[in-house]
Amino acid sequence: MGTLTFIVIAILALALGYFIILLLIRIRNNVITGQSYRQALQAEIATLRMDRMMAALGINRQRYLHQQRTLDIHQHMQSCRECKNTDTCDHQLATKMVDKNTIDYCNNAESLRNVIDQQNETSDQGPVSISRRRH
Repeated sequence: MGTLTFIVIAILALALGYFIILLLIRIRNNVITGQSYRQALQAEIATLRMDRMMAALGINRQRYLHQQRTLDIHQHMQSCRECKNTDTCDHQLATKMVDKNTIDYCNNAESLRNVIDQQNETSDQGPVSISRRRH
């Protein structure tokens, strides 16, 4: 092997190492950004009736935040903010008369039922592996 070949291989190895390190740094930063974003969403949800409704229905908030698309979460929050049935909602939550079959007054009723069903399905299957989530 000639000197020139060795130099070229060393340069390519250094470049590959540099890109691998850069990739790992970018992945780490994306994970941190995603966690911060989800925490901000959770704090915003906590200010809405939706938070109490989810708790009353037994919806795991962490799983909700990770299973639902961000766009859907924002739509759920907006629907909750625009709700005209706040008196009914407050009464039902106060009397603890909430289950997925009695929330037709809620703007998010159908979505919340789907979340409950989705969370029940994944609970029945045990821990969700990457291969299970893809199909």
